[in-house]
Amino acid sequence: MNALITCSSVYGSSLAYAREFASRTGLVLQSVNSALIPSADLVIHFGGLYAGKMSGLKTVLKKLSKNAYLIVVTVGIADPAERGNRQRIESLISPQLSQHDSRLFCLRGCLDYSRLSAVHRAMMWALVKMIRRKEEKSAEDEGILATYGKRADFTDFSTLEPVEAEVRRLQCRKA
Repeated sequence: MNALITCSSVYGSSLAYAREFASRTGLVLQSVNSALIPSADLVIHFGGLYAGKMSGLKTVLKKLSKNAYLIVVTVGIADPAERGNRQRIESLISPQLSQHDSRLFCLRGCLDYSRLSAVHRAMMWALVKMIRRKEEKSAEDEGILATYGKRADFTDFSTLEPVEAEVRRLQCRKA
């Protein structure tokens, strides 16, 4: 099976996961602009979630062969273990995957306000302002308020294990 990893990372969490995954699997990590994507049978794409969009996914989808299997690994600050968060992520990403055999995994990364661009800082400021006005706050809302302006690192490489298992399953099936 011709498999490769792609990654698009703005602040580094997706890249950290992609590098760790490459180390664990022996697969090659490529740019989302790699000329190797169209010839791959399996692409594992790691990308950050920013304002409801996944970095690099559109680029990979344009290059991906119709017969290739795509594993999408989102990396964001919201806890995907919470059902509502997972459903929101799926509702944003799944429609883009409808043309391919695919599987979606969601991981948590790091949010460091000192490294945010001015645009992302402004977006977080607006979100926090909106949350503070809510009468009833969710656990996610409380988490955003508690970490606002700070560094919150939820990176956990053990959460790569289900992705590894899926790749092994696919490789055995193709063997």
